Amino acid sequence: MRDRTLVCPQCQGPLGSAPDAYHCDPCGRRYPILCGIPDFRLEPDRYLSLEDDRAKGARLHEGSDRCSFAEMLDRYWSMTPEVAPELARKFRAHQLAEERIAEAAWAGPGGPARPGGAAPLIVPGPLLDVGCSTAGLVAAAAKRGMAVTGVDAAFRWLVVGQVRLREAGVHATLVCANAEHLPFPGDTFATVTAHDLVEHVVDPAPVFGECRRVARPGATCCFSTNNRYSLLPEPHVGVWAVGWLPSSWQAD
Repeated sequence: MRDRTLVCPQCQGPLGSAPDAYHCDPCGRRYPILCGIPDFRLEPDRYLSLEDDRAKGARLHEGSDRCSFAEMLDRYWSMTPEVAPELARKFRAHQLAEERIAEAAWAGPGGPARPGGAAPLIVPGPLLDVGCSTAGLVAAAAKRGMAVTGVDAAFRWLVVGQVRLREAGVHATLVCANAEHLPFPGDTFATVTAHDLVEHVVDPAPVFGECRRVARPGATCCFSTNNRYSLLPEPHVGVWAVGWLPSSWQAD
């Protein structure tokens, strides 16, 4: 069966679908469907191999139908001892607040006007959130009745995001894929968002190129990232003014 809403991220060819995978006849690639989430990644994220990420996601998925979103976050951070407890608590608090942050960050249909009469950040039509993490913005947009797709390169986070969507009582599509290789046809989305994403990729140019490719003519694209040169603590590691250090030092 052909799926016209998706394309092969490698060659942009058409995809056939089966219950457990998508397949591309032109280039021969196969993309598994795991825990109800299609995995179109061509490369792993920066933190785990594809195999380790899938294994962690599968562990998170076990019994997730009996967990709340907050409990899923507790489960995730208990499985991630390499992150210091104090930093994990900060990340967890931010994840719990992501829906409220999304509501404050943009004005959807029927929402408050932006200063100066500017167009709303979210316009009618399908929305793609790239780097959606645990699907906070996805859930907020879906509550407004929008057709939403969330993409992230971390399969484990999408498993947690499934529980957020279930708890919110909304439906949205979650897809595991690299932001540099999106599995969607061109001119698909009316709005493309990518918040706190580009600081995590090696080269943001391909990400911007892919977002432009899948955006419809006249679409709204909204990107945000941390200020590298802020003197405040960097939110991921808590180190003051780390962005001012030479790149070779930052890795340490």
